[in-house]
Amino acid sequence: TTEIYTLSLHAALPISKGWRAGAVVLPSVHLRQGALGPRERPFSVDDLYIDAGAESAAEVAAMGIRRMDPVALIRRPMNLAGGLLAAPAAARKGACAALADVARRYFKTPAAGTVVFAWTVADGLNRSGLLHVAHERGPFQEALLLDTGFGWEAAEGKPPSPRPLPTPGSGPIGAGRLPEGFAGITVAPHLEPGGGMAGSPDWGSARVGYLGLPARNPGTPVETIALHDAEALADTLLAALGGHGTGVPGPPLPPPPAITEPVTGHADAAKLLASLVSRYGVSGAEAPVREEVLRSLPAWAKPETDAKGNVTMTMGHGGDPLLFVAHLDEVGFRVQEVLPDGRLRLQTRGG
Repeated sequence: TTEIYTLSLHAALPISKGWRAGAVVLPSVHLRQGALGPRERPFSVDDLYIDAGAESAAEVAAMGIRRMDPVALIRRPMNLAGGLLAAPAAARKGACAALADVARRYFKTPAAGTVVFAWTVADGLNRSGLLHVAHERGPFQEALLLDTGFGWEAAEGKPPSPRPLPTPGSGPIGAGRLPEGFAGITVAPHLEPGGGMAGSPDWGSARVGYLGLPARNPGTPVETIALHDAEALADTLLAALGGHGTGVPGPPLPPPPAITEPVTGHADAAKLLASLVSRYGVSGAEAPVREEVLRSLPAWAKPETDAKGNVTMTMGHGGDPLLFVAHLDEVGFRVQEVLPDGRLRLQTRGG
């Protein structure tokens, strides 16, 4: 028995062809009780295999998937109440959006010197993109990094440890040697280069400061930021740069890449399965799934629903009875308490 977690597997195809979906198979957490056995080890990337719906290496190649292609969680940004947004890497993407907004709106004053805007790559790996920009465009008198090292601190002789951040909605955060225009920014714990973060440029005598967005649940698929903080970060950056001007509308955003379906011929089954999967049926609250099952049965069926909510349907008479059983429910949670700050305390249901 396995637990299935869906990932998106990006193929080396033109972006108009979209993404290839895949599924990761892990040992079942429901059948494992207590600590790991003497021969077991925790799941790691070395155990990570992805089923992309192919039965041979040739079929995988025909789908356009090649070695070195990236693999990531399917990204589904969710707008939450109070102007919050939850998504993987939400703080980093929010900082990218804020910098893009500043670049559209910025008009430097005469003799204001040179301002370089850069969106760098491989920051989470070895910062090779930042190193390249510093080498090719520097030296700089001042560097402002919209950084992701917030929420961590390193003490001498000890590994980096997490530290709490301000809550989303409290405004942008900062660290390092910030210019005077950022005097009102909330200082937050930050892991300085050399304190466990790889690949930091040698800025020489440049004044280096760090800016970012406070996030709830950082580093998780539900990392949460406040959109107002991203807007405030852009406004503060623009003011500190001495720029002026109203917002310049950017180009219309394209729709997100589609997740392509590599197999045809299962339209009817996929439609029925989708109708059931889209209904929530947390254990003890299966009514939405039960109603969809009842709607999907043929007109001649005479189903019965008992006091517990089980649905049964009998066909034929005589002979030895044969029973088919399928579960309506799924593992989930039930709201146990609504906390004063609006978060929910949950109780596990099933599993």
